[in-house]
Amino acid sequence: MQKILYGLFSRLVYGLSLIFSAYLLYLSVWNVWNGETLDWRLILLLSGAAGALLFGLCRFLQGHEKLADRLWKLCIYIGVPLYTAGLIWYSARMTIIPQYDLNEVQAEALRLAAGGTGAWSSYFMTFPHQIPVTLILAAAYRLGMAVGVNDFYMAGNAANALALGLSALGTLLLAGRLMQKPAAITVFLFFVCNPIWFLYISWTSTDTFCIPFALWGLYFLIKSEEKGYRPAFLAAGFGLLFVSMGIRAVNIVLVIAWFLHLCLRENRRNIVKAALMAALIYAGLTAAYRGVCSAVEAPYDSEARFPVSHWVMMGLNRDTAGSFAEADYQFTLQTEGYEAKKEKTMEQAAERLQEMGAGGLLAHGAEKLRLTWSEGYCIESTWYNVKAPGTVYDFSVGARSGGVQYLCQVFRVLLFAGLLWASCRGLLTPQLLDRRRSGGKISGAFLMTAFLGAIAFYLLWESGQRYSLSFIPWLNIGAAAGLAGWKKISTDK
Repeated sequence: MQKILYGLFSRLVYGLSLIFSAYLLYLSVWNVWNGETLDWRLILLLSGAAGALLFGLCRFLQGHEKLADRLWKLCIYIGVPLYTAGLIWYSARMTIIPQYDLNEVQAEALRLAAGGTGAWSSYFMTFPHQIPVTLILAAAYRLGMAVGVNDFYMAGNAANALALGLSALGTLLLAGRLMQKPAAITVFLFFVCNPIWFLYISWTSTDTFCIPFALWGLYFLIKSEEKGYRPAFLAAGFGLLFVSMGIRAVNIVLVIAWFLHLCLRENRRNIVKAALMAALIYAGLTAAYRGVCSAVEAPYDSEARFPVSHWVMMGLNRDTAGSFAEADYQFTLQTEGYEAKKEKTMEQAAERLQEMGAGGLLAHGAEKLRLTWSEGYCIESTWYNVKAPGTVYDFSVGARSGGVQYLCQVFRVLLFAGLLWASCRGLLTPQLLDRRRSGGKISGAFLMTAFLGAIAFYLLWESGQRYSLSFIPWLNIGAAAGLAGWKKISTDK
């Protein structure tokens, strides 16, 4: 019975992911960026050429296993360090003066790094979810001070580069556990060649800092499945995933997707073992976080904090396609008390739902999908108040950035094309993407379930161009599964 239920569930997941990936592929090709439509013919031409190159590389390496083994080692020991160094070099030429939320985060991190005590700024009383990334930056600044680095912006950029370097390595090793090395190398190159990570290197925020924790958390959870759910691997996996959730709450979709597949595939003993470990790790991390917050006097439970319903309400704002709205911000800010904020924002959200109706809600959701998912070049030049603009700035976000815009869009098109192909293969021939049938336990439908969860989250939440960024690395792996399928691995305990 369990096998039948899971088979039906997998086909439902692949069917839904096929619909959404097809729609997002369409939006990515006929994309609108800041009111200007990119040339769809050029996007298709470049995407076709890049896709053929990646496909050819993967097939070539599949026929040359020894070369693939050497290239695998080169990626780990040379590729990742060079990539990280390249990010730091780039950031030295794109050092920005903080804007918006980043200004508040960096100012507070500098205060903590310098040993400051006392009350945090009122910003953190309103948005305590920014405290974890502030603590990470403060640690980076403190380390920079210890080794004689006086440029705190560069210390933050170096921390961001390290996070992205660990993300690149995590992408390679996670893909390597799921696929043969040729496909894993292809996924790695797809990650490091995407210029969007360079553009974000000076934007030290939750968007990038959460990525390595999520990737390595998935790595250890998948390894735990291969090793009979050993407690050490479960603890490492849940610990890292919960940290990623603390930095960016949307990563909860990974935990939910993993548990959903676990419950549909495993026996009761393994389900209970995983659930108990998750509860234990979550309780321990929560206690530790509150202890750190108390030590640095961080207002993690301020009465002035915005409730979850605020972002749901904002996500239902038709005038801004669910993105940030100053009027909504002021509405919640001027309501005193956490419970009152929750009540008022829930009432406003309900009113907006009623006003839109089914047809309006559908149209609003379509616009939110376009805004959140279709932009490959998901930045705004107004974010970058650079200290000394130069050639690198000009080609990145300045007057001559057209080439980078198209290149970023090509990577987004290839992502959804890969997800579409993987969904088709999973729907028609699920055995090709199911590692249980080839000696493993994790199914290709797991990443597709997380993909659907991410879409659902941002249909409910505030939308934004950059909000899909943290999902790209593990979605790349899901897309590549359509190209290569999963590998047969040992499941010895």
